[in-house]
Amino acid sequence: MCLIEFRDKISRVYSILIENIKAETIIPIICIQVASGSKIWKDEHKGYSSLSKNGFIDESICHKYEFVNSQTGVNTQTVEFLNNAMKLLI
Repeated sequence: MCLIEFRDKISRVYSILIENIKAETIIPIICIQVASGSKIWKDEHKGYSSLSKNGFIDESICHKYEFVNSQTGVNTQTVEFLNNAMKLLI
């Protein structure tokens, strides 16, 4: 799992190897590492479905149709790149 703080550029990265991507695994990690009220860009994986219930502003991208939302700018390109780079190191 990779979390990226991004303002004008990448300012912080948190990465952890996790057993699965179920909500009960990832949501507690996000709640600890990300400030409540933060905007989170994500894909439509069901494990992220309770982010707004946990105090986050979430915007998603559906990879079935697009990789960057042309109206909102929402994308997961940076996190995908970092995940792939880390897999090469493992």
